[in-house]
Amino acid sequence: MKNNVTRLLVSAIFGFIFGILGILLFMNDTVQEYVLGPKLIEDYFIYVYVVVWMLGFITTVAGLMMIRKIFNKANHNNLDPDELDVWINRTYYRAQDFTTGGLLLSLLTLVVTVTGIILIEETNTTLMLTLIILSIVLLIFSTYAVFYQAQALPKINPERDIPSVDDKDYSDKLLKVSDEGERHLILTGLYKSNQTAQMSILVGVVFLTIVSIATETNQLLAIIVLLAIFALNAFKYTQVLKKEM
Repeated sequence: MKNNVTRLLVSAIFGFIFGILGILLFMNDTVQEYVLGPKLIEDYFIYVYVVVWMLGFITTVAGLMMIRKIFNKANHNNLDPDELDVWINRTYYRAQDFTTGGLLLSLLTLVVTVTGIILIEETNTTLMLTLIILSIVLLIFSTYAVFYQAQALPKINPERDIPSVDDKDYSDKLLKVSDEGERHLILTGLYKSNQTAQMSILVGVVFLTIVSIATETNQLLAIIVLLAIFALNAFKYTQVLKKEM
C-alpha cells in the first residue's frame, strides 16, 4: 500500500512538471505556427505528403513480403517443427504490425491531402487531383494488405480449423481452435492492449487540455470524443466480463 501511494505521488509530481513544460512549449509562437497551426502544411505540403506516402507504401510492401516469406519457408524448410512454428508466429505478427502501420499511414496521407486543399489558397488543380488519386490508391492497397495478411493465417496452418476473418464469430472460433498456451498469449495481449488503449486515451485528453490552455483554443469537442471512446471501451470490457461469468 505504501509503495502504491509513493508511486502515485511521484507520478503526480512528474505529471505536474511535464504539464507546465508542455504549456510553456505550446505557448511558443514557432511551435504554434508549425505544429498546431497551418504553417507546416502551407510551407512544406508536398514534402510532408511524399514522406508520409512513401512510408505507407514501404511498410505495406514490407508486410506483404513477410507473408510471402512465411509461405516460402513453411513449404521448403528442414527446421525443427517447434522452431519453425515460433518463427512463423513471430514473422506473422511482425507482418501484421507493418500492414496495420501501412493502413494508418495511408489514411494520414489522405488527411494531409485534404488539409492541403483546405489550407493552401493557390493550388494546382491537376497536382491536387493526382495526389488525391495516389492517396486513394495507397488506401486501397494497404486495405488489401490488411485483409490478405488476416486471411493468410488459415493457409499458413492448413491442418488447423482456423476460421476466416470475415466469419461473424471469428474471435470465439479462433479461441476454440487455439491450445491453452495460445489462449494465454491471446488473452494476455488483449488485456494489455486494452490497458494501453485506455491509458493512451487519458494521456490524449491531458495533452489536448494542455494545448487548449496554452493556445487558448477550444479543444472541447476532441476531448469529448476521446472520453466517449474511453467510456465505450471500458464499458464493453466489463460487459463482456459480466456476460462470461
